[in-house]
Amino acid sequence: AVLDLLQMSVASASARGIPISICGDMASDPVALPLVLGLGFSQLSAPIAMLPMVQEKVRRVALEDCKALARDAMAAASASAVRALVREAFGEALGELWAEHGAFD
Repeated sequence: AVLDLLQMSVASASARGIPISICGDMASDPVALPLVLGLGFSQLSAPIAMLPMVQEKVRRVALEDCKALARDAMAAASASAVRALVREAFGEALGELWAEHGAFD
């Protein structure tokens, strides 16, 4: 339901030519970040302490891979299924960053 709401927000803003941003914990969440990018959020606002991690994650992922992940996540049956998709899609690229932040503990 949360992903549906986020996707509707992006679609509505895009249809009107309005840039859309996301701020707070979701923008800097180590697992949610690839989804946020894939859903189409064009601007991120994160706590200053998290900026280095966010910047490094953005550098390590391809936007097309994030978009594919978002499409798959929209069809997932549960939050745990979404988390499994994220881990599968980006485990190699982001594994040690996730470990540093305890993303899958």
